[in-house]
Amino acid sequence: MHHRACLAVVLVVAMSAAALPQTARHAPAPGVSSPEREFLDCTGAVPLTIGDSVWNNNGDWPANVTQYGFPCYSPSQSLLGGEVVYEITIDGPECRAFGAAIPTSSCTHILYLLESCDEFDCLVSGTESIVTGCLDPGTYYLVVDGWVCYFELDTYDWTPVSHCCPILDACYTFDFSESNPGYTTLACDGAPVWEWGEPDAIPPVDCGDDPIVNVLGTNLDGAYPNNAGQVAIIGPIDITVDCACMELCHYYEIEEELDGGNVKVSTDGGSTWELLLPASAYDEIAARANNEGPRCVASEPVFSSTDLPGFVWDCFDLSAYVGESIHIGFFFGSGASTQEYGWYIKSVRIGDPDSPVQPRSWGSIKALYR
Repeated sequence: MHHRACLAVVLVVAMSAAALPQTARHAPAPGVSSPEREFLDCTGAVPLTIGDSVWNNNGDWPANVTQYGFPCYSPSQSLLGGEVVYEITIDGPECRAFGAAIPTSSCTHILYLLESCDEFDCLVSGTESIVTGCLDPGTYYLVVDGWVCYFELDTYDWTPVSHCCPILDACYTFDFSESNPGYTTLACDGAPVWEWGEPDAIPPVDCGDDPIVNVLGTNLDGAYPNNAGQVAIIGPIDITVDCACMELCHYYEIEEELDGGNVKVSTDGGSTWELLLPASAYDEIAARANNEGPRCVASEPVFSSTDLPGFVWDCFDLSAYVGESIHIGFFFGSGASTQEYGWYIKSVRIGDPDSPVQPRSWGSIKALYR
């Protein structure tokens, strides 16, 4: 299920981006009766910019809708509160994708993305998170419905960024295959998992078809444990104009949605961390922690798939940190049930790309990296 969405915003939804619908008015499926339109109230819609985080309480909003149109679902027993409506504008000329998640709430909420202010005009829905496909320019409505209580809503830009790899001249190389170049670990609300050495039962060759000898990985002798939560850290690394692209060669086999890993940057020695987005996007938004989601990365974009055929490259743009000394953290967490093999890092290279950075299409990025 390894996917990469074009220009995507993360709406925290428990579903695969590969299965998400594209922008279009959806007719009812054959044999499925359409709900009667109940006139969603958008008069107080709150403008929302992709990347924003907001707090709200759906008890203060009109409660008019008990069903949404196909292909969205409507668990009517849960739609007892008001409909909080956010207005999101997708600017042209290119399509974009986005995602949203509800990491903090004392009850369950459903997210609905509508193509117009009409509950029948629904594109995608999900419990506490969603990820869209490629959306054409226009105005969309994100509705939070469900039980009455306060909630936090995070949105993420799921957009593949300008391609800046492969690295031609590396100013930093962390190659875990031949030796241990050094890393530290940090507890993250769970059991430790990261170790260096010879792995068991993973693909035998790396991104360049060279034999795998050693890796930095989670539990090298088998599956990672339940309730894992730990960070592997490399650095400090001085970022300059000519040293601002990170190339990661890695492999993962991770339970989808309920477990996952992501990459973050710290500019203060590990006291605080910022999520770093790969050029070709993460796979999922992880489930919320109180729904048996992973420790350490709950409700965040994560690498989370069991379908990867082998080691792959991922590229990260570090130009926002030029002039700073940073640490890179590989955050991994698992939930309370089911384990897979884990996350394995062969090498990290930071340096200068082989050519000036040029925007590329999602198709060309996928062809290079997947």
